[in-house]
Amino acid sequence: MTATEDPTSPLDDFTTWAPVLNLLLSSPTARNAAGTACLAGRISRHGGSLPLRGRASPSTRAAVAGVQQALARAGPEDIAFRAEVRPDGTTTLGLVRPSPSVPT
Repeated sequence: MTATEDPTSPLDDFTTWAPVLNLLLSSPTARNAAGTACLAGRISRHGGSLPLRGRASPSTRAAVAGVQQALARAGPEDIAFRAEVRPDGTTTLGLVRPSPSVPT
């Protein structure tokens, strides 16, 4: 790595994911009885699989586009995620990238 390269991937930046998580949190069924939301999905450079009903709205496409741009810059073809959002807003985000040792 040279001194001018940014060591942080945009995929690891929480601000990249915040629009997607906020979109999923707006679903009336996002939170369980205790108020915790467990969210998950997969986004690729060309689409995504999110637990939303109906056609993708402009806000859905805009949220996903931010992650797709980060994918294009970082290299992977797709990424899976899971998030737990507690009632106080504390969020744990887990990202699952394809393994380079697994052929595609």
